[in-house]
Amino acid sequence: ATPPLYFKARTVATMTTDGVVTMSKNPEALVLLNAYSPKELANVLTARVAVKSATCWGAPIVVNNNEFDVKFIRPISVEGASAEFTDAVETTAPVKLTFTNWNGYDFTDPNRAFATTDYFKYYKVTKIALDTDNATTDLNGGNKKLSEVTKLIELKYTAPEGKFIAAGKYGTLTYNNNGTTVGDFTITIPAEITYEWGVLKTNVIVKVKKSQVAAKTVKK
Repeated sequence: ATPPLYFKARTVATMTTDGVVTMSKNPEALVLLNAYSPKELANVLTARVAVKSATCWGAPIVVNNNEFDVKFIRPISVEGASAEFTDAVETTAPVKLTFTNWNGYDFTDPNRAFATTDYFKYYKVTKIALDTDNATTDLNGGNKKLSEVTKLIELKYTAPEGKFIAAGKYGTLTYNNNGTTVGDFTITIPAEITYEWGVLKTNVIVKVKKSQVAAKTVKK
């Protein structure tokens, strides 16, 4: 029998004597699978496999170049995540995400492979979550936690409803500024996308454009 591939005593994958590799769905394995995109091929989860051969009576057969790598490529990625506001007392904007599968097809591209297939359902994309409590910003310089820079800006994410995520419906973000600001600035919000093969982590980049009304810089 071929021994499983382990990581910290947990099974990551198994391989049959016929060479069929099966990825495990335990939490540790899925974290490793989703750590890097296919564009970062050198860093994706990799297993080194050695081929051993023997005669029918058990005598070993020397095989040259008998080791090779098996790459585990995560099925989907988020290539872009953004929202945009013009600084105001309160405004709501859609969250924009660009989903691609492992071979680079945009989920919404009409020319993608198997265009009649709903990729969101196929990959079972079920949830989008934004961690607004841990948002960071370059307002007033640097990149610091928003809540530590000012208490006057509030963010609220409204997630999409339904069993599966639908194209173009990625939820909305409400921006509420109880103070005033000068100049453009950026807010970065950690985001997680749940699908059949675990959780993708990314950042939603929120661009806030200067209000047309003259104002002073927000302070704590």
